[in-house]
Amino acid sequence: MPGILRILPIHFVFLLVAFAAAAAAICNAYYDGQKSAALRAGAPAAIPLSRLGPVAKYPTFQEIRVEAQTSDALVYVSWFDSSRGMIEYPIVFFVDPAHEGPVQEVLAAAPFVGSDLRNFEAFMAASARGYGPIGRILEINGARKSSQSLMSDEYAWAAMDMGLSLHPDFVVIDPFTEGREAGLATQPVITYALGGVAVVLVWLSIFVRSLMRRLLSEQERKAHAKRGIERGALSAVFAIVAAAFAADG
Repeated sequence: MPGILRILPIHFVFLLVAFAAAAAAICNAYYDGQKSAALRAGAPAAIPLSRLGPVAKYPTFQEIRVEAQTSDALVYVSWFDSSRGMIEYPIVFFVDPAHEGPVQEVLAAAPFVGSDLRNFEAFMAASARGYGPIGRILEINGARKSSQSLMSDEYAWAAMDMGLSLHPDFVVIDPFTEGREAGLATQPVITYALGGVAVVLVWLSIFVRSLMRRLLSEQERKAHAKRGIERGALSAVFAIVAAAFAADG
């Protein structure tokens, strides 16, 4: 940050952060709108995992309900560092419900972190729909995320560690472990908070800019007055010297 402040005026930094906060608020409002539309439309019909099309190239919210197959061999235990120490959580990989034989490529994954971890066992039991050729068949309701998310490398490394690869249309599923209504709940408070931060930062930018101009004007006025005093003193010295020469003459 100090390096940036040396390059950019502080009020411009405020504007950049305000722009970022406003963009985040717009994105959150957009996602909330899509969640509300999905809730009004009703739950989608369950389809086999392999029938999911390519993920959208632009950020979007998409509710999905898929039938997928998994087994204990497709559950990867990952971890993250928290204030309470290392916390383990499962990443469940999935293949198509009709898949038979050895698994070499996975179609999707669902991480169970935070509240999802607490509801993991109950969710897996409630989603069970029987058994397929290699393991349990689950009907999963959740939100579809792009595999190009910030955590996509984690899934690639986890799959590689298990001797697997990711399908080109691999997707990450954010499961509704607390139910569909909870999973589609909107968060307008976040939108309002981000919008408020943006407004405050814009106001601070204007205030700081005005203050900087006032300080610069004051400095220029003092510099101008100083130059006037210096010119007046120099003129007085010349006048005294001239008077002295005249007296001598």
